[in-house]
Amino acid sequence: MILFHSSQEHLVQRAIPGTDHGKLVVRAIKRKMVSFAKVPTEDVEVNHVGFITDSSEENQDIEGSFSHFASHKSLDNQVAVIEDIALPELNICILIVGTHGDVLPFCGLGSRLQDLGHRVRIATHKVHRATVISRGFEFYPLAGDPKKLSQWSVEAGSSVSGQLKNSSSIPQKTAMVKAIIQSCLPAVTEADPGDDSSLPFRANSVISNPASMAHIHVCETLGIPLHIMFPQPWYYGTEDYPHPFSGLSFKEKSKKNIASYSAFEHTIWGVFGNKISSVRKQGGLPQVAIGSGPSQAIVRANIPFSAMWSPSFVPTPEDWPSQCKVVGAFTEKQTAAPFDEKPFEDLLQWIHAGDKPVFIGFGSMVIADTSILASFIMEAARTSKTRVLVQSGWSKIDVSEESEFCASVGPCPHDWLLPLTAAVIHHGGAGTTAAGLRHSLPTFVCPFFGDQFMWGEMVHRAGAGPEPCPVKHLNAKVLVEKFLSLQDSQIRETVQNMAALMNEEDGIEGGLSHYLEHFPRHSLYSDVGLLMGKFKLARYKLHSSHIKICTDVAAVVNANNERASPWAEVKESIATNISASTVQRNNIATYAVGNVTSAAEGFRAGLFSIFSNIFNAFLSLHKTPDRWARSHGAFGCLIGILLSPFSVVWIMLHALLYSFDRILTGIYNGHVAKENILHVIRLGRGSRNKLTPVEEKELKGYTVTNMPQSKQNQLKLAMEDCEKVESVFKKCRPFYPIGHFHYQVVRKVDLQNILKKKNMSSFLTGSFASNVVVALESYGKSEVSFSQFCMIIHSQTPRKWEDLSRSTKFRYSRQQTFAQIYLAKTGGSDEDLSEEGESNSFDDSDLSIGDSGSKV
Repeated sequence: MILFHSSQEHLVQRAIPGTDHGKLVVRAIKRKMVSFAKVPTEDVEVNHVGFITDSSEENQDIEGSFSHFASHKSLDNQVAVIEDIALPELNICILIVGTHGDVLPFCGLGSRLQDLGHRVRIATHKVHRATVISRGFEFYPLAGDPKKLSQWSVEAGSSVSGQLKNSSSIPQKTAMVKAIIQSCLPAVTEADPGDDSSLPFRANSVISNPASMAHIHVCETLGIPLHIMFPQPWYYGTEDYPHPFSGLSFKEKSKKNIASYSAFEHTIWGVFGNKISSVRKQGGLPQVAIGSGPSQAIVRANIPFSAMWSPSFVPTPEDWPSQCKVVGAFTEKQTAAPFDEKPFEDLLQWIHAGDKPVFIGFGSMVIADTSILASFIMEAARTSKTRVLVQSGWSKIDVSEESEFCASVGPCPHDWLLPLTAAVIHHGGAGTTAAGLRHSLPTFVCPFFGDQFMWGEMVHRAGAGPEPCPVKHLNAKVLVEKFLSLQDSQIRETVQNMAALMNEEDGIEGGLSHYLEHFPRHSLYSDVGLLMGKFKLARYKLHSSHIKICTDVAAVVNANNERASPWAEVKESIATNISASTVQRNNIATYAVGNVTSAAEGFRAGLFSIFSNIFNAFLSLHKTPDRWARSHGAFGCLIGILLSPFSVVWIMLHALLYSFDRILTGIYNGHVAKENILHVIRLGRGSRNKLTPVEEKELKGYTVTNMPQSKQNQLKLAMEDCEKVESVFKKCRPFYPIGHFHYQVVRKVDLQNILKKKNMSSFLTGSFASNVVVALESYGKSEVSFSQFCMIIHSQTPRKWEDLSRSTKFRYSRQQTFAQIYLAKTGGSDEDLSEEGESNSFDDSDLSIGDSGSKV
């Protein structure tokens, strides 16, 4: 991060050692900012765009300090590097498949997102509607029954192969998971069907747990960012531990552990790939070729992954990629209202009558026969004379026959109940494990399935409890032994030290910072606006261009193209079709699912494509006559027979072209440092950029009729400047950076070399170009996006009014405020002033994407 240097503004340029985006503090500058996390090295302040100032300047006039970027006053030349781009208000959909314990942590995250002004929808099973609505979030019902899902998981145990134990239920399981997949696209695009008063909704970003499966495909459909958050290791392999559902041991590191992650995803794709493909077809996405790694889409797209457990308990694996991070356990804020203890007076009286009891609870686990488990608990309690408090969840465990040593309790907050106990015994869910350790309680885990085996082993490895015992092997003798182990002084000391570290963490804040850090901001804003020093959301882009534009500019572009027609009689036709040919929808993110990354993969995908299309070609000999016969009878069948050979030829030609595309792209990506995208994916992406009929109608209705001519002229001139900047950018041969296809970049050194040449641009010349070169040198990255380039150029606009060109004087004739330039305010109007000083109250409707679906 870089500080400004200016003698007039008393700001100091310096770097902050030992900090990154996830650890920066965003303290309130005049109470306008939001606190994120403490900086351990220096007391600094950061505004929402990444500027850093000395805390001693807290009382200065912030708006006046930075307004010189749009000022016509004579100022000294200086280097001002913009390190980050502000995030506007967004429509964020959180997709959660799972139990009540899976939903609650995301409610805490949703509250923090709402605090930042975002509109948050939580899409999960309908049984969780009350939980979500009561916490102030919008809701959408995903398909599936979490109780059934939990029951099947318990039956399967710790591996996918366990699903075969009860083969009769496989069709039911498969149907439910496919229904969940199918419900993901409407969850991010449609209003809540269970609430007649719900507003239209279209997501600008998705946060999801892995179980939704369709997450990356719906994000690719809408062109929006995806972030995975989960309290289990998933997708990204590590030697430290295997995939939770691999069935492998968690006791030691192994190369097999890494392989288990891809093996699991291949299995899932083999079972549910056809339903995922139907979601892709529904969203207008190209189908993924066999052999091009569809099962590893998340890893290949470098999707950020936030691991929701304490790094003090299990740290981030050293072999994870940079976009993966253990951020901490998500714990909801304590409510201001105290917990009502009146219904639990009898229980409290029993607890206080003797030593603190051992807590036993299995949460949302569905247990086939609880009577056997209850008898084990009661026998062990009597034998060891240990007081036990049993909490019933989805399975009721009745221990009423042993009233002296055992007591029961129903649903109640863990933060209230656990401090009343001496130790915990539970199923090993990530949330319950974190809660017990956070309250300094020795822990014994009895896992049922999946990651619970991992947490049981991690508790034992950390010295916070005895070795885990699967619930199916649990008996009274084992319980007596574990009751004694939980009283060990070494274990108690270990958990106390661990609890001290865990209670200093804020997992939700860590997850929020990780989300903000990896959001692809360089696709958000109008490049024309950034060149003018304004943050305007880029709802559109120009066809075959880097330039992203806001609604104002799109309206001006359409008006100019309409006026350019020499034929008045076709003017209306041009006005109708201009959006499709010139203005397209801007996608924030692009996920090239099915892209090939190596020569071997390209050949494999190409050959599979040929064979599958040959098979389809032979099928067409039957399908074509049949289709025509169904629509036109016997005569149609004859036509279909005649057309069949042509259909076969077309399919074979199509197969050859697509196969060569995959082979050549694979060879290129395998031998060149810069990645390329399959041509078929580029074509599909272009079609997804086309405006929908609703969007075309909306843009057509947004005309320049009520826009002052002065503002139209202003935007035209700015557009011309932006085209000149783009010509310089293109000379540096833009490419996709390793890691994503969201936007293209160029090498910083190439930009500097171009700008050092004479007469390379009528816009970037002389000392202006020299200042931009110096600013690029101070920019801390080796690659520069087009949006970042526009921002840097704006920051170096000549300061002497007499040195400015007429168009630049016109554009900067009004002095903007700090909030307008740097905080990306997303509502209201600009009230731009024309040359005559008139107020322009033209409404910038594209400035907010968080209000309703119609503004996305």
